[in-house]
Amino acid sequence: MDAATRLSLGLEAARLSPHFVGRGAASYLTAAVKLQLNDARVVGPLASAAAMHSSSFDAQSAANSLWACAKLGITAPAVTRPLALAAARNAPSFSARDAAHSLWACGKLGVSDSAVLAPLTAAAVREAPRMERLETAISLWACEKLAMTDAAVLEPLTQAAE
Repeated sequence: MDAATRLSLGLEAARLSPHFVGRGAASYLTAAVKLQLNDARVVGPLASAAAMHSSSFDAQSAANSLWACAKLGITAPAVTRPLALAAARNAPSFSARDAAHSLWACGKLGVSDSAVLAPLTAAAVREAPRMERLETAISLWACEKLAMTDAAVLEPLTQAAE
């Protein structure tokens, strides 16, 4: 698919974004990353729709939306705060991938709120034995970026990386 077609599809999705519900908002935002649509006319409305519907997100939608914002460089607190809180709320249901990507997104976005990080790090520790090497690496990167020094978090992630 060429760039013009991707942009055209992205703009159409942005136009329809006020009508998205739940997981659809997260899916379109994640698709913007996959299609390399880092155009404010596309990602702004998609990110706003995701934030608006974040209270209804399941674990995967919450993790993917937060990850997408980090990948797209969306830092507006009106968007990132509700998505980070949705990730924290869903952290008990996170897979290894969801935990790693959400923690990475917090590191990339500079989210240092303990109400967000405590459940995300608990999920990362719980899922550490099931993480792939890349997932442990990005989790450890996030811990370093966020100046985390808690051995109860770092040791299980470090052991999983070995």
